[in-house]
Amino acid sequence: MIHIAQLEYKKLVLSRKFSQAQIEQMDLETMSMDEVFRTAREKGSATNGGEPVEERRKQKVVKMSEVDRMLNQGWEFVERLSNRQVIVRSPQSV
Repeated sequence: MIHIAQLEYKKLVLSRKFSQAQIEQMDLETMSMDEVFRTAREKGSATNGGEPVEERRKQKVVKMSEVDRMLNQGWEFVERLSNRQVIVRSPQSV
């Protein structure tokens, strides 16, 4: 069974090139990290099914204690990694 942090890291890497729906269709538990990086690299396109990929928007892993401040500054919640960390995405204007 894959470690949750490793699975979340794979999702984060792939989110730069693929939509959430596309990532959910992938078998991340069996993909090696090399396969994940190769898949993301081979995608290479700046579009995703005709819609722009949000690759220009920065994502950060932040402590749970920082989430309120980040959300108040316009950052978006992306995903919870653990009881102590979440992923947030920068505001559209960045």
